[in-house]
Amino acid sequence: MRKLDCHRFKPEYDREPVLVERTEVDQIVATPKWNKLVNSHFALSRVLINTFTRVSNVVLVRNRAEKRLNQIKAFIEKNKIKNRHDMIIYVEMENKLAHKN
Repeated sequence: MRKLDCHRFKPEYDREPVLVERTEVDQIVATPKWNKLVNSHFALSRVLINTFTRVSNVVLVRNRAEKRLNQIKAFIEKNKIKNRHDMIIYVEMENKLAHKN
């Protein structure tokens, strides 16, 4: 699955199930246990929060990358850059202007 993600350039949403063992879910619903250590679902919550954090970070990075790519495309379009040599010249000019200010 990771190999497929590396070659994707648009977000994809799927209906992949969350990895929770079915037997644990059935036991929670069917027979509650009154031992406070057994009823602690902290580990499961922590796994879900970590998964959410990783996925949200991926979404944020992809959104920032898309925004930056659009800015670069607009810069190329605005300055009518046609080849690598022209791009190098414009980047050097931008850097000189940035350092003067």
